[in-house]
Amino acid sequence: MKPIYTFSQTDDELTVVFEVPKEIKRRNLTVNFTKTEITAGITGQEPVIQGTLWERIDPSGSLWQLESSSVTIHIEKKNHQLWQALIKSSIEGSPDKIDPQSLFVLGQFADQFAPRNPTLALERYQAAAARGFSRAKQQLGLIQIRPEHFPGFKQDAESGLKNLTEAAQEGEVDAMLYLTELYESGVPGEKDGPIKKDSKKAMFWLARAVELRDQKAYAILKQTEASLNVEQREELLRTWKESKSFEAAIQVALMLSKIFQHSKNGANETEIKQWLDVASERAATSEENSRSEEVAKKILQVVQKSKKKQLAQPFSRLSLAGSGLDLFPWRNPLVPAILFTFVGIGIFALKNPLRRYLQ
Repeated sequence: MKPIYTFSQTDDELTVVFEVPKEIKRRNLTVNFTKTEITAGITGQEPVIQGTLWERIDPSGSLWQLESSSVTIHIEKKNHQLWQALIKSSIEGSPDKIDPQSLFVLGQFADQFAPRNPTLALERYQAAAARGFSRAKQQLGLIQIRPEHFPGFKQDAESGLKNLTEAAQEGEVDAMLYLTELYESGVPGEKDGPIKKDSKKAMFWLARAVELRDQKAYAILKQTEASLNVEQREELLRTWKESKSFEAAIQVALMLSKIFQHSKNGANETEIKQWLDVASERAATSEENSRSEEVAKKILQVVQKSKKKQLAQPFSRLSLAGSGLDLFPWRNPLVPAILFTFVGIGIFALKNPLRRYLQ
């Protein structure tokens, strides 16, 4: 999931951007800033950005604008130095007047920088998660499952799994990959029982992460492909086939082509081409069109190569239809017995004519 807002900076200026629906008009927005505070978002909704700014600014030199589907705020700094974050605290006198993303970032500061304050970090993660910030749910879920770095906090595997799952459902790719790992290995729980191994769920979340074109997910899939069993491959295919995305169709075609390459009974050429057509139909950008054409070319080359390899198999490996026996399996112990039988029958049949001829 994308952050609610992003910011970039130089020593003199800071630019903040957050997305809004395309139908939003300027009159539907509230953007206010003073020398020390900022509030910005859609009027009548929880602010996207709210809190005390990291340092003082010059309001007279700052401005904002609405573009097609985003708001850009240009802030002129009072002191020419880099900021560690956009917001340093809630608005003075109002503890709840801070947006959930900034609250989560401050939780990370308490968690990761010296002097570390795990209690404060946990409080901020919990508060941001309670207000629906998915990245905070992900972090809180990991702490609940493996709390060893948070003294005094007891493991709560069930709640941790719930928070991680919610974060994954809301689009957090890292949460999907954590769930893949947890369901692959399982985690013992002290209070609510263990997170049991579940290969199908692991593959489901890996498929979802790959579908979002995450590079870490691609790498994990590549590393594990060779060791996947039939059930795992079927779960990956099922998840992608049920999706309506472009990348899902691409992944189905790629997986089927690899199955076809190694087992002619596991996939067929017609189905592979059908999914390539689906991917082509779903391509919505020039980048996706190029990827679709590139993947199709690669897959069709693999299919043709596999077909030629199957046709070029040595005659000695052909099978007798329905018999289960190779036509020329020279190391088969039945072959010598069959040969000796035929030789014996031949000698017996020729015995009397040969005797008369010699006489």
